[in-house]
Amino acid sequence: MWCTRWFLPLFLLPLPTAPPFFLILLVVSLTVHAKPCFYCIVLLGTLFISTCYWQPLPLETPLSRPWSDNITTFGDALNDSLISSGYWLSKYAQPLPSVIHPVDRCWCDFAAGTFFEPFNTTNWEILSVKRVKEGLQRRVRSEEEKESLEAEEVVQVTKPDEQATETEKEMPRTVSPYTTALSRASSMWGRNSNGTISVTGSIHSHVLKALEFLGSSRHKSRSDEVQHPSRPENSTSLRPFRKEYNLQPYGVGIVIDFNWSGRK
Repeated sequence: MWCTRWFLPLFLLPLPTAPPFFLILLVVSLTVHAKPCFYCIVLLGTLFISTCYWQPLPLETPLSRPWSDNITTFGDALNDSLISSGYWLSKYAQPLPSVIHPVDRCWCDFAAGTFFEPFNTTNWEILSVKRVKEGLQRRVRSEEEKESLEAEEVVQVTKPDEQATETEKEMPRTVSPYTTALSRASSMWGRNSNGTISVTGSIHSHVLKALEFLGSSRHKSRSDEVQHPSRPENSTSLRPFRKEYNLQPYGVGIVIDFNWSGRK
């Protein structure tokens, strides 16, 4: 394991910005001089792979280069990106997280596409902020879509009820005989200004005719009683003034009751 002493200078570069070509040339030259054993090669390979994962950084971590006078930390950069995208206008907007997860990059990054150029740290910070911003916006969109689906379900539930109500309104209403008779009777009767019921002219004429007929029939019954005095049982039924007159047999649906005793 003594051969690893040649690779100790590599630990002094935790975040190298040198071109990948220079880093590869340094590693190759150290390998030729150190001639590491198999265990050292496994150890160095493990250390190289472990540098490809980055721990979350606090939002107060300063940027490598300030984007502007007011944007000097990851939190300022994230807040400015969300304001420009209209994130805070949504009612489902959530507060900023306490940490930011940067984009993974290795100690010697070949994914940038620049083999002979230095690593662009500013672009890496922009990509990290953009990924966090897209994650927050994705949550807001999912909440809005969920709300729209719930609103559509409510509309679909209430729509059949409205259609049933409209169908009931369009259905023809059948008039019952009781309602027809009641409307005819109400047309024959009126109301005075004080709320009492008054007899109209048509019903008044029918009542007069019925009373005249009853008077003539009573006169005939009296003459029959004089001619036939042996039938005293009819004298009680042919009293000069009745307590009740039933006009229904004469086509008038009225019963005139003069019984004021209040007995039921």
